[in-house]
Amino acid sequence: MEGLTLMPGFKPDVTEALMQQGSLSVVDGAGPAKRGRRGRKDGGQDQVIKVSAINDKLDHLLKLHGSKEEAKEDFSKAVKAVAEGAGVHASVLKRFVVARWGEEFDKARSRSAQLEMLFEEIGG
Repeated sequence: MEGLTLMPGFKPDVTEALMQQGSLSVVDGAGPAKRGRRGRKDGGQDQVIKVSAINDKLDHLLKLHGSKEEAKEDFSKAVKAVAEGAGVHASVLKRFVVARWGEEFDKARSRSAQLEMLFEEIGG
């Protein structure tokens, strides 16, 4: 356990137990393991978790996540504005755009037709 850096909230006795089980690996060349059970499976065996590979790209990933959040907000505002101008509910327009963008357009069209049929036949 000497020299092992623990994540906040990890207790030394828990970490020691994980190491004895083989569930916590010290990463070669990247310093001590910060956290973790087992890494991804490669051919049925656990891979060694390489913290340095994450640290090398973390800033880039954080920027991408921020861009994603900004784009989500911009998309929401644009849908609301177009829906208001078109006289439709924003949620309906959003579903249409998402279905049109993806590969689920035919499925969404079928579900919409079924829903319309239920409203016409059964009513409310």
